[in-house]
Parts: sequence; C-alpha cells; structure tokens
Amino acid sequence: MIKLTFIGDIFPGDELFTNGFGIKSKTVEENRQRWENNIKETVGNANYIIGNLESPLVNDADATSKTFYGIPMFADILKDSGVNVVNLANNHIAEQGSEGFAKTVDTLHGKGIMTVGGLKECEPEIITIEEEQTTICMAGFCDERVCAIANPGCYASLDEEKVFKTLERMKKMRPDVIIFIFHWGNEYIHFPSLEQRTLAYKLIDNGVNLIIGHHPHVIQPYEIYHGGHIIYSLGNFCFDDVQSAHFGKGMTAQITIQEKTIHDISYEGVLVQDMALGNNLVRKMNHQAFERYVGKINSKYQTLKGLSNEEYEAAYQKAYRQAHTRERILMRVNILKKVLDIRHHHRMQLLKNIKNYLIKK
Repeated sequence: MIKLTFIGDIFPGDELFTNGFGIKSKTVEENRQRWENNIKETVGNANYIIGNLESPLVNDADATSKTFYGIPMFADILKDSGVNVVNLANNHIAEQGSEGFAKTVDTLHGKGIMTVGGLKECEPEIITIEEEQTTICMAGFCDERVCAIANPGCYASLDEEKVFKTLERMKKMRPDVIIFIFHWGNEYIHFPSLEQRTLAYKLIDNGVNLIIGHHPHVIQPYEIYHGGHIIYSLGNFCFDDVQSAHFGKGMTAQITIQEKTIHDISYEGVLVQDMALGNNLVRKMNHQAFERYVGKINSKYQTLKGLSNEEYEAAYQKAYRQAHTRERILMRVNILKKVLDIRHHHRMQLLKNIKNYLIKK
C-alpha cells in the first residue's frame, strides 16, 4: 500500500503588508521545531507528501525585492516535516526571476525534495515514483493567465496541447497511476469554471487518474468522474496573512494506492495561522466543522452541475465577481483590524508597509 498526501499552497515569504513579520521574517531557528511539529501534527505520515511551493527560496543577499520569497532554511523545515515533493508551476515562483527559480530548485534538490512543474530540455518535466512495484507519473502546469509576472521559461505552462503531449509521453512509460497538478482557476471562488471542468473530464477520459488543483486560495470540490479523481483546489496550507475565514481554510487529501490503482481518497481540513498574531504555521481543523464546511461546497457544486453549460458559466461569473469583491473588502478590513490587534513593533512595521504601498501606488 502506498500513501500520498497532497497539501495546498505553501507560501514561505512576506507579503507587501506583512514585510518584517511574515513567514520569511519569522523563519528563524527558534521557530523551526515548532513549525515542523505543526506540519507533522496536521499532515501525519505518508510515503510522499506533496505540496505547492508558492514562492522561490533565496538568500536575502540574492533577493531582488523585500517580499514574495522565502529563505533556503524553509526547505529544511519542509524536508524534516516529511514534505518530499513540491510543485513549482505557479504564479509566484518567478518572483525572483530565472536565477531565483534555479536557486530554488538547487536548494530543494540538495535537501532531497523532488520538484514537479519545471521544464527539462524545454519539455514539461515528468517525475516518476517507483514504489511497491507500482509506477506513478506526475507533472505540473500553471495557467499563465493567472500570472502577473511573465514566465521566464522556468515552468510548464498550462496549454491544452502541451498537457496532452505530456500525457502521451507519460503513457509511453507505461505507468500504473498518472497524476497532473494544475495551478489554475480564479481566486476566492468555491467551484471550477466550465473550462476547468471540461479539461479535467477530457484528461480523465484519456487515462489520467488524479488531478490536483491549486491557486484559488479556497477549497473547491472533490469529484469522481469515470473512475478518475479531481480535486479542483486544496486551498491554502501555510500563508503569512489570513485575510478572511475562507482564505484561512484548506484541506489535505490522502490518496491510498493498492494493487497499482487508487483505492481510496480521504481529506481533512486545515486552518492557516496568521503570522501577525502568533508563531504557529498551521493546525488541523475540527473534523466535524470541516465536514459541514466542505459538505456545503460539494452540495452547491452538485446543484450547479445540473445547469446547462450557459447557465453554469453565468453562475460562475456572478459568483466570481461577488467572491472577488468580498475578499478585496475583507483584505482591507483585515489590515485595519491588525493595526488595532497586533503587537506594537509589528503595528509600527505594518504602518510603514502601508505608507510604502501608498507611495508606490
């Protein structure tokens, strides 16, 4: 029996408003054991723990900006917590350019952490896991439409033609299980677009066994289609700033493979911890509360699936506009609440960050 655990977005950097007290600034020796324990208690044990590393890992001296990157020590924290595979095809991995990407890959590989989502000889990289006479092939892609920073030729772009060519390359390896990791969709909405669902179905119909999604920063449904498994978004796993209740919830997916096939999938909820309010990284969500929460998401999706394609797309666009507006408002409210709630030295840094933001704007 092989166990894979997939976790959501891992962001080990400071953001614009948390510069000076975000995860990067708190990645120090005194927090290392605490954070490793947080991850272990939340995720448990598996043969492979696979996450989405949402920002590069570079030394402060090599950074081209003060925000949106983590330091190399975070790779030690991931490795010692059991995380041994990370997807790098996402919209923030190029924040430090192609050199920052290369340094991140070198750091991760140096710690024995495998990476997926990069390019090898200009082709999307396929990693192969051999375990208990079972072959698992995995590849990662990022939809560049979600990127504010242009891809400097580092990671695999989510282009349907490229994805299917990669699938054909995988099939030639005669794997038992094929997994795609996608960084896709719009932020803050709790169900996939019609375009995402159509692509997922086509891939399942052509032999893909499991699709794992990231990027929306909130949980989206888990669906079984023609024997294939689709988790559209796992939400967040660790972030330095929790702007809303939805943003602060994610989930882990436990995949059990027996006799060369996916035998079972289960999932658990996680609560992202706000760096401004403490030094913990992540913790388990109460199981019953999580079941109620994710149950509502799945139930809403099942209702929407009964609509025509046109009605579904209209419902999606309306929900996206509402969710995006809500989260942008909550982001600003969260900043004001922090000014009142956080420690004095963090408050002074936050006010400085706000001032710098307004000047640049």
